[in-house]
Amino acid sequence: MKIVGILSLAIGLLLFILGMSTFFWSPTKALLNDYSTSKTVQYGYTNVEYIARAYKGGSITEWQSVSYSYKFNNEKYTSSFMGFYLPFNNKLPINTLKRYNEVITAYVLPFIPRVSVIKKGFDYRLVGVFLLIGITILFIRAKIIKFYGDYA
Repeated sequence: MKIVGILSLAIGLLLFILGMSTFFWSPTKALLNDYSTSKTVQYGYTNVEYIARAYKGGSITEWQSVSYSYKFNNEKYTSSFMGFYLPFNNKLPINTLKRYNEVITAYVLPFIPRVSVIKKGFDYRLVGVFLLIGITILFIRAKIIKFYGDYA
């Protein structure tokens, strides 16, 4: 149980550090190959925008996928990695009406140019979940050990 808690904390911290490091990655021009979205509605599913509305207190989730190409150090790369974010409800630096052939900015990890993002930073939801799980597991473990002693 201790290993799971520490591993969860480590993953949350790693996602935070990697996300923050994107602010120092090299910007380069990229060509948007494809951008698509799919809407999910609580209590139902639809891709038709005029039907996609929340009801019974639900909310709309917009799932996003992207593909882009870029050149770095005279090598061409293609990526579908948005960034260190969950793949929904993100404000991406994309003209959502255009969907392809738009020039955007990709941020490339200089020593591994295959790795790039189009949105810098980290997703507080993702980092928060891992940190919360890790802290909760370690807290519960500490309480169990305190109550039952070293036999827990």
